Amino acid sequence: MIKGWLTPEEQARALGQYRVELERSSREGVVNKNYLVLKDHQPHGLDLKLHDLLSQIRNQTDLTTDIPRPRCDYFDNSMVTFNWHQDHEPYYQYQDTYNLLNCWVPLIIPQGSSGLGLLPMDVLQAKEPQLWARFLGQGAKHFKVLGNRTMIRDDQEDNTFYFDWSIDDYAVAPDLEPGDLLVMRSDIIHRSMPPVEHRVSLSVRCLNSKGTLTREHFEKQCDQKRRMLQNNPAYDSLREQFKHANEINIGTWLRSNR
Repeated sequence: MIKGWLTPEEQARALGQYRVELERSSREGVVNKNYLVLKDHQPHGLDLKLHDLLSQIRNQTDLTTDIPRPRCDYFDNSMVTFNWHQDHEPYYQYQDTYNLLNCWVPLIIPQGSSGLGLLPMDVLQAKEPQLWARFLGQGAKHFKVLGNRTMIRDDQEDNTFYFDWSIDDYAVAPDLEPGDLLVMRSDIIHRSMPPVEHRVSLSVRCLNSKGTLTREHFEKQCDQKRRMLQNNPAYDSLREQFKHANEINIGTWLRSNR
């Protein structure tokens, strides 16, 4: 976490872009039918800061993340909230959530509310050492707390299993204010906090440009994954390229879809 990562001017610019996208979506509709997230395909003006941040992360960790995705997302809790989950679409698209970072910045947030709940990875590893590999670098799971147990539905492997403990008992809420940066690996289990008041956050995904996407992973589908791929035209270019190749370089694919 980096406190005050965005300057007041950068926060104002991001809020201006959010309002432009909100107006455009009300006029044209939202393309992704899986959930209502505003997507800004114009340069978000943070590339230099993000490249510097990623350089520091690579120097201090084993992560190989090196490029920001050339767009940003705005999450408005009046449009969408998420229960406990590991990211679905980022995993379906980019396949390696260990080196896929979510740079998350609240823009509008009630005082004293982080907007996010997280299950720390070290807690998950300590609680479930035998199941650890089913979460590390993976995704497409949603979780439902059932009393003192947690049900996990895996929408990549098409199966269901359980924790004999409640995620709610071990979750944490980061202390965030507008302009603060939270950097999360995309395999972190997280949720939106209850929508008591209006919240808007900016999210930029950052990737390993040398990573590889495989047709085998993309085409391994259950009913839920199949529905999500059909509801989002962002998968069309991947589907077309996998007609001609078994593997695709992430950096090359991103450049071809600018």
